Amino acid sequence: MFKKILMILLTIGIVGGLVACSGASTPVEEPAPVEEADVTTEEEVTTEEEVTTEEEVTTEEEVTASDPLDVAFVLPGLINDGSFTAQAYMSILKAEESLGIEYTYVEGQANPTDAEKAIRDYAAEGWSVVWGHSGAYPNAVLGVAPDYPDTTFVVLAGPGLDFSDNVWVSGTDQDDGFFMAGALAGLMTKSNTLGFVGGLEIPVYAKSALAYEAGAKLVNPDVNVLVAFTGDFNDPTAGKEAAIAQIESGADVISHTMNLGAFGLFEAAKEAGDVWVIGKDIDQSPLAPGVVLTSVIFDFEMEMQNILEQIANGVTHGYSSMSYRTGTVYFADFYGQVPDDVITKLAEVEDLLKAGEVDFYSDSD
Repeated sequence: MFKKILMILLTIGIVGGLVACSGASTPVEEPAPVEEADVTTEEEVTTEEEVTTEEEVTTEEEVTASDPLDVAFVLPGLINDGSFTAQAYMSILKAEESLGIEYTYVEGQANPTDAEKAIRDYAAEGWSVVWGHSGAYPNAVLGVAPDYPDTTFVVLAGPGLDFSDNVWVSGTDQDDGFFMAGALAGLMTKSNTLGFVGGLEIPVYAKSALAYEAGAKLVNPDVNVLVAFTGDFNDPTAGKEAAIAQIESGADVISHTMNLGAFGLFEAAKEAGDVWVIGKDIDQSPLAPGVVLTSVIFDFEMEMQNILEQIANGVTHGYSSMSYRTGTVYFADFYGQVPDDVITKLAEVEDLLKAGEVDFYSDSD
């Protein structure tokens, strides 16, 4: 089953690059009469030289301004994983289309040690921007960035880390999206038992699990939340085994932070019947119709464009927050699978969230 799904994902297109060209013509000066050949004044010569110099400078500035931003991306999963890395790749293609970036990438760098080597190699090759697209990479960037002060680095991380002045942080504050997913799950469950399956238990996803539980308990205090981390984002077999264990313990709605591993969850839920999965990163409903209730979308397209525009304008460091409250995290379509009364209650929870009246451990360490 996995092979068929992966073949579907391989149909992602590649957006063409932008090409620009320009031309200029120089008027031909008519030769002066012979009898006036030596009457050109020093002032006239100086003026001609100044005009020529100004034209040359303008042309050089125009070429420099049009140079595309070159960016190297280090990705933790595969671009056809139907989740986190696929979303990143689609965002890269959009950045190529809208900003004209030149890019390269390496995928499958789930191990932070391998990722650090890739990040360092790209910096050594002279790429202007090196983007580490994982919440598991902060230590790698902390180690590499000070050695390449003329390179701008981007990494997914929470606030409070002491990065050098050539690092942009894409803030991993998206746990409020999992809070909303928990509220949805708590309203949809019939068994009062929910599941949460993750890959690596890195801080951002440990917080996401806590936020999911907090959202569920806000709307359904009697709910029980089962949490499991498989240790691998991309292992469908491990994902399926974790999901089966939770389903056998009564879970009828499961959220996840897996990449390729999510396909194991989909299969487990389909085989069990009457079990919903809440997807992540992109709209995963087409991958498992009738199994995926909705998905928590992380709009890296918007986030990536914002940060790269800032870098192109000379801003070499900063913090950009991705969250439900800022509009870069949101639900995909419900496809008519969520009752109207649940949607109404969910809107009330959203209002509380945006008003800052709920606590779901976003500020915890």
